[in-house]
Amino acid sequence: FANMKMPYTEALLKSIPRLETPTGTRLPVIEGRLPDPTKDEPGCPFANRCPYVQDKCRAEKPPLKSDGNDHFYRCWFPIGGNK
Repeated sequence: FANMKMPYTEALLKSIPRLETPTGTRLPVIEGRLPDPTKDEPGCPFANRCPYVQDKCRAEKPPLKSDGNDHFYRCWFPIGGNK
């Protein structure tokens, strides 16, 4: 996870409870609805849950990309800016 590209992965990792977190502390919530796997909707399936969403994300599915290290992702605006 050191070289993640997906903003959704970043949000998931931030929501993991940590041992050093004080009891009763609320974990970050990923807003929005889960994508429906039975529907082929336009755009990125995580667009409504992504803090970096832009119009292009809602309109077009991003192509499969590689970071060159056997790591593949689909994101128009990946973490680190590799497009």
